[in-house]
This record gives sequence, structure tokens and C-alpha cells, in this order.
Amino acid sequence: MRRTGIVLSGGGARGIAHLGVLQALEQKGMRPVALAGTSAGALVAALYAAGSSPEEIKGLFHDTAYFGLSHHLIGGPGLFNMSKMRTALEKHLGFKTFEELPLRLFVAATNLTAGTVEIISTGPLVEPLMASACVPAVFEPVVYRGCEWVDGGVMDNFPVDPLVSRCDYIVGSHVNRQSEWTIPAGSEHKSQILERCFHLAIARSVYEKAAKCHLFLDHPGLARFRLFDTGRADELFRLGYDYCLSNLP
Repeated sequence: MRRTGIVLSGGGARGIAHLGVLQALEQKGMRPVALAGTSAGALVAALYAAGSSPEEIKGLFHDTAYFGLSHHLIGGPGLFNMSKMRTALEKHLGFKTFEELPLRLFVAATNLTAGTVEIISTGPLVEPLMASACVPAVFEPVVYRGCEWVDGGVMDNFPVDPLVSRCDYIVGSHVNRQSEWTIPAGSEHKSQILERCFHLAIARSVYEKAAKCHLFLDHPGLARFRLFDTGRADELFRLGYDYCLSNLP
């Protein structure tokens, strides 16, 4: 039997498109034995590995402000802390460690203290997930194993490597496709420039790793969605679903 692995990039709310991919793969009878993810992709992968359906996970992102934009920290190292995300993860995962999950899971997170990226697949589950999704300058760093951690996408936004030796067929879903960009106007102009620069900086490593996938989904049309645009979850889900179905063999 073919061992399928799925790798999911970071991308904030655009990561909801990953759920459409998972739904399409299920419809075609393609169930993974292992998943790897960064940031939003790590959250999606963890909840799916824990047994939640793509539709159920979409509801969490849409209805519970899953990215945890609450509790302003004036003058702190980030704009927001992650207490709401911790509460949601503890409530909905149903498992406390990687080893308990029904499917194998690999999560990329950036160790800010050591200046390294680490792929975490053992031990406590919630802290690595929070670390992987800790967007720099938006959330305060997560303290874990005596170090400060931030978003895995800073150093590895497409953690396909742990799946290469474990899977016969790898599906990659990337939601930060590099397309032409129209300079935005208005009060959010600076934040959009920073977001654009970040994605350009990490794009090369993502596309180099894409060659390790048997099916690489570089989703078009997602650039118009902002980092925390979870209110458009249904639209993002449908785009991911349709694009995956149209590209499956």
C-alpha cells in the first residue's frame, strides 16, 4: 500500500486552503500516514492528525478567532500573546503529546535563541504548535525548552524533508504563491509591504524543496487574502478544494 505524506506551508488565514486540499484528497481515497507543517500549516496538520475533519477545522478557524488576536501587550515584544490559541488547542486537540496522535506529525519552529530551525515530532504537543504559529512582531515569542521560539516559516516554510524517507508519495500544499503584486493604498500599506517582503525572502527555499514532492500545489489567487482573514474561510476552503481536484492525477 502506498504511504502518502502531506506537507503544508505557513500562510496565516490562507492556510485554510489546505483544508480544501485535505478534503479533496479524502474524496479520492488518499489518506496520509504522516503530515508536516509550518505555522498555519502546522495547526491544520495537527488537528487533522488528531482526527478532526477538514470541515470541523474550518469551523474552528472561522468561529473561534483561532489565531488568537486578543490581549493587547503594549510595549511588549509582540502585539499579542497566544493565550487564546493555547486554550483552543488544548480544548480541540484531544491529545497532549505527538506520540498519542493517530497520524505521524512533524512541526517546524524557529528557535530564536539558538538561531536555528527545528523539526519537532516528540514530546508535548501544544507548545511546539504555538511556537510554529508565532508570527514575529505580531505575537510575543513562545518560551519552550528554556528558549524563545517564533514562526517556523522564518527559516523553513515548507518542511518536506521528514517525509522523504517515510513516504512513497508526497503532496505539498503552498499558499504563498509569488505572483505580480499591486501596491496597496491606505492605512495597511506598510504591513502589506512587510508581508510581501517576508514571502519573497523565503520563496526560493520553498520552490527548491517543492522538487521533493510528487504533487506540488502552488495555489493561485490567494494573494488577495490577508494574514488574519479568517472570516473568508469558506472561500479559502473552496479555492483549495477546487485547485487540488483539478490537479490530481
